[in-house]
Amino acid sequence: MKKESSMQKLFAHAGNYKYLTIASWILSAVSALIALLPFYDIWRIMQEVVKGGACVIGGCCGTTPGHICALNGVPWDLHCFP
Repeated sequence: MKKESSMQKLFAHAGNYKYLTIASWILSAVSALIALLPFYDIWRIMQEVVKGGACVIGGCCGTTPGHICALNGVPWDLHCFP
């Protein structure tokens, strides 16, 4: 006899509520994507600022000039950072 998978055990435990279990997974995935939207917006804003010619942008947690140049898609060189 085959060993019962974790998924089968979960659905057996859920009984008539299998669809609610699946719906909760979908809602969890959507919630995780929505939670990432502010970070995407910040990335877009930073990219526009760098493309506009900003040479110095503050950051935290170890942000370096290389990180800022990577936002703009250009190689890091020292002429923009005196």
